[in-house]
Amino acid sequence: NGIRGITSLVPELQVGQLDTLRNNREVFTPVSDLEETAQFTQGIVDTLGLTGNFLVSQKHTFSARYLHRAQHLIGANRALQIPYVPRHMLRLASQWSLPDRWLLGVNATYRSARFRDAANRQRLNEGVAFGMTVYWESADKRSTVQGILDNLLTDKAGGIDNKSHLTIRYAYKF
Repeated sequence: NGIRGITSLVPELQVGQLDTLRNNREVFTPVSDLEETAQFTQGIVDTLGLTGNFLVSQKHTFSARYLHRAQHLIGANRALQIPYVPRHMLRLASQWSLPDRWLLGVNATYRSARFRDAANRQRLNEGVAFGMTVYWESADKRSTVQGILDNLLTDKAGGIDNKSHLTIRYAYKF
């Protein structure tokens, strides 16, 4: 960090990037339906949601989640929408338990158009984001490997970050 003349071992890592390092999802954990925490003064959101989880076979599951929202800001900006809150959100996911302690999951998330800011000037287009997760653990459960390929967008203007993400994590438990 440069204090007392000691240079940083990672000079190109910015403080704002630390949040991406915390993105350490466990295998097939639920993810938030909002892409980012919205910054606004006051608003009202009414949500109707339906969720289903289905055991297709002993080694295959399927889940679906739909949210319909009516929302708006309160006060002087009451005609504007709350940032990052889409009117429609649909997430479909499927997971398989494969031989030799492998797990595989795929997902698709549709979000209708929404805005990035409370002034509703930065529009995020509707679109679908696809993702995939692969997980393996050793027989003694000491070693695990997880790979997440995420944010594969059908419309690059349909997400807050238009780049795809690949995360590979290896863990050894003593």
